[in-house]
Amino acid sequence: MTALLAIAEREIGPDRIPTVNARDLHKFLEVGKDFSTWIKDRIDQYGFFLDLDYTVCSPVSGTSGRGGRNRKDYHLSLDTAKQLSMVERTEKGRQARLYFLECEKRAKSLPIAAPVAPLHEPNPVAKISVDICLFQAYANTFKIADSSKIALLRQIGERHGADTSILPAYAVDEPRSSHTGSSFRTAALTVLLANSGARMKAHEFNEWLERAGFLQKNERKTNQARYADRGGVKPFWTIIGAGLEFGKNMTDPSCPRETQPHWYAETFNALLERVREVYRQQRELFA
Repeated sequence: MTALLAIAEREIGPDRIPTVNARDLHKFLEVGKDFSTWIKDRIDQYGFFLDLDYTVCSPVSGTSGRGGRNRKDYHLSLDTAKQLSMVERTEKGRQARLYFLECEKRAKSLPIAAPVAPLHEPNPVAKISVDICLFQAYANTFKIADSSKIALLRQIGERHGADTSILPAYAVDEPRSSHTGSSFRTAALTVLLANSGARMKAHEFNEWLERAGFLQKNERKTNQARYADRGGVKPFWTIIGAGLEFGKNMTDPSCPRETQPHWYAETFNALLERVREVYRQQRELFA
């Protein structure tokens, strides 16, 4: 196998795995935009996580290259590198993806060395701190509901053998403007639309919510066969901005990298009217 790109083992999170330098991949793919813009856009677009999908470090002082002291090198897991290659949709991208697949096959075929006992036991505080940092970044980015935050924190605590009894048994999920002290009831979007008499399908309503600035479409990596023709990328919706007055973002602890919008039944008619107003404005604009 011809070595298209250098593969080196690096620590990403708690594991030491094969990685590729993102700058080398960027150069090989012959991407039209500069490296810094490209890598930051891709990380944001596909929701890659630091210390899970990639790691960042500064080059050794005195090495050549653009960026000087502020330059950062991104080292990608082979899985992340495969996805970045695939989404370029070029011949170079196809070659890189096949190369990384072959690298993974070779790595799996190598004999597994006997584990070496660590000189020191891993610091449990450091491990849980990394999980908490990831949780905070996720919760802040996707504005998940308090009940989902508790579920994720309980999962983190149980994973590390921590006492989770200090966490509340439940949380009140309500709009920020509400002061009832009680959680608002939610229902499936199809049910809410049917009950309101709106002649609109759920996917159409989501598109209008996006135009109104209430929803944002995100993407995440997946191994589900149904998304293979989309490059292994699954889209999902997240409620943003003023939309949080009408609904909440829930997440399943078994799949915390994807949010599920839940709309409040009590305020759905008001949300529907807001969407209709956006629809009327756009019709007038293009009339």
